[in-house]
Amino acid sequence: EVLGWKGFKFDTCVSYNDLHPNVKSFINIIEQYTSVPVMFVNTGPQAGQMVVKNDLTNSTNSTNLTNNYGSYFSI
Repeated sequence: EVLGWKGFKFDTCVSYNDLHPNVKSFINIIEQYTSVPVMFVNTGPQAGQMVVKNDLTNSTNSTNLTNNYGSYFSI
């Protein structure tokens, strides 16, 4: 069972750490179930309203991003 996050203001999040703890727990469950790491979490309806979960700066090119990193997750 996943606890909720009713009333949480996603639009105030500027980093992954700003997300509600229950949201982060839910994302971890998704990652464990799918064996795919989540990279981005959408925090609003507009393009660009997202936080980055995992650091992409160590990747050398976009092929590595596609092959070695995970998925986009929208709540």
